[in-house]
Amino acid sequence: MDLETYFDRYAKEQRFDLVGSVCGMEMKEAHTIVDKWLRAPKLRPGQPGSRQEFDMLVQSDHAGHERYVEWKSVGSSMLAMLMSMSVGG
Repeated sequence: MDLETYFDRYAKEQRFDLVGSVCGMEMKEAHTIVDKWLRAPKLRPGQPGSRQEFDMLVQSDHAGHERYVEWKSVGSSMLAMLMSMSVGG
């Protein structure tokens, strides 16, 4: 399994869809700020520079499998609707 498969499983188990809908957001498919896997190695073993890339990753505080999530607004949130109902009486 690749890392994206594990992340998809995690997002499903942690109900990212529900959290997003409560906040009026959903996960963006295409990232516009940072790569989904910003610190993942880009080079394959044996490619020029791959050893240096690996050494830098090992020396950093990152594991290389940190996944970034970008969200987009999709309208009013469930939270806002509930708050307006309670204020309205």
